[in-house]
Amino acid sequence: MRADCSTAHVDHRFESTLSNPTAVVINVTAVNPTNVGFFTVYPGLTSRPLASDLNWATWETVPNLVVVKLGTDGSINSFGTTDVIVDVMGWYGDNN
Repeated sequence: MRADCSTAHVDHRFESTLSNPTAVVINVTAVNPTNVGFFTVYPGLTSRPLASDLNWATWETVPNLVVVKLGTDGSINSFGTTDVIVDVMGWYGDNN
């Protein structure tokens, strides 16, 4: 994901084991920040919250594990001031 505001759709390759994913567990890592900053991850199709999921100092590579609810379209949004790497580690949902 790139800085500022981005939307990512979660790939539903796990549909055979989980019929309705509702949240994802992701590892978010800030890379090469040129200034102090923050990063926020939140459900797609919602307003950005006033909280951050990740904070860093200049040139500091910082990871954080985040659980974020999926938006009604299956997406997550992000807002931040540097490049990040996002790895999906797991998910939550119903098995209906």
